[in-house]
Amino acid sequence: NLYLGIVKSKERYVPVMSDFYEILLRQKEEEAKDIALALELFVNGSLNIFNHQTNVDTDNRFTVYGIRDLGAELSPIAMMVMLENIQNRIVQNGKRGVATWLYIDEYHVLLRSDYSAQYLQQLWKKVRKQGGLCTGITQNLTDLLQSYVATTMISNSEFVAILKQANTDSAEMAKVIGVSQEQLKYVTNTQSGKGLLKCGNVVIPFDNTIEKGTDLYNLYNTNIHDS
Repeated sequence: NLYLGIVKSKERYVPVMSDFYEILLRQKEEEAKDIALALELFVNGSLNIFNHQTNVDTDNRFTVYGIRDLGAELSPIAMMVMLENIQNRIVQNGKRGVATWLYIDEYHVLLRSDYSAQYLQQLWKKVRKQGGLCTGITQNLTDLLQSYVATTMISNSEFVAILKQANTDSAEMAKVIGVSQEQLKYVTNTQSGKGLLKCGNVVIPFDNTIEKGTDLYNLYNTNIHDS
């Protein structure tokens, strides 16, 4: 019922939750009224932030989704909107022969929710066929190794970059990522700027240390205590 009128119309219109809410209120079934009541907070209440037409130009080549300030109640529905939009964008770009690069910073945050963790897992597996290239970035490698979903995604990643690690279960990391205990010495309690690159079956240790006080060091440095 929600999309029937939109399909028949020549005008492009993206429905919002209040449109679905109004349809539910017109139904006679008690179950429909229960669903409408559950949606009320997201339609007319304090969490109705997504019950509007977007004011963001989603056709931009570069789009950033900021989730840092989301509260616990808003976070699940925000994740759903964000991840659905990202996947749809990847599919649309793939049909045009355009690759989509998806970078997820503080990657471990999305794994705290069962919904977003499961969604990311299936996204990791299938978007490569649609021209999507997913990259997860995190400092909490130890936390990832304790998650089955995360370890599955890491083992399905062709390219892995590991920087300095401390107090990490090296045996588990070696098994999941596919590197040897000897190679892990390059990232265990080592200096900043050193690490490992794994691409397919090839593992390369690197030393990208930059001398303090140089222009490059000042450009790349993000440590607020190092001035």
